[in-house]
Amino acid sequence: AAGRMLVGVLGVVAEFEREIIRERVTAGMARARAQGRRIGCPSVVADWQTAARWRKIRLDPMEGRISQWEAARRLKVGRATVARLLGAEKSRSYAR
Repeated sequence: AAGRMLVGVLGVVAEFEREIIRERVTAGMARARAQGRRIGCPSVVADWQTAARWRKIRLDPMEGRISQWEAARRLKVGRATVARLLGAEKSRSYAR
């Protein structure tokens, strides 16, 4: 019985410590955002640069219709970036 109680107490202490760490991280991220710092991985290339190159490829009559994978390979970005650009272009065209 004493062993189970000790394990339970240690578990509660570990959970408490983890919650304190979480609060500190959240406060640090909020402070960084308030100072204008970007949280997360740095962007490889600005979206507007990639979008301009994507439009050039897409509007080129010699290119025809290429897949997102092929566009990503040519632009040297991830397929998700190309998909995000396509989604942004579609939402812009619907807004008009």
